[in-house]
Amino acid sequence: MRTDIEIQNEIAKLEKLKEVLPEYNFFGENNWVIIDAQIDILKEEILDEDEIYDREDEFGETGVSSVLEAFQWMEGEIETLVDDDDLKR
Repeated sequence: MRTDIEIQNEIAKLEKLKEVLPEYNFFGENNWVIIDAQIDILKEEILDEDEIYDREDEFGETGVSSVLEAFQWMEGEIETLVDDDDLKR
C-alpha cells in the first residue's frame, strides 16, 4: 500500500496531466474522465473494480484498463501511474 505522501504526489501528477493532455483523444474518448476516475480511486472514493466495470461505457474501449491501473499502483503492482515524461508535452 502506498503512503499518503506518495498518493498526494500521484494525484498532483494526474491533475497536471489534465493540463497537458487534450480532453479527447484521437478516437473521441474522454481522457479526463479516465484521469478523474484514477484520482477518485487514489482518494478512495472508488473502492472496487466492479464500480469501474459498471461504468465501462463512460471510459471507452481502452479506458477501463487505464482506470484499473490506479488500483494496481495503489497495491504496488506497478511502479508509476503517471510517467514524468508525459507531463512535459
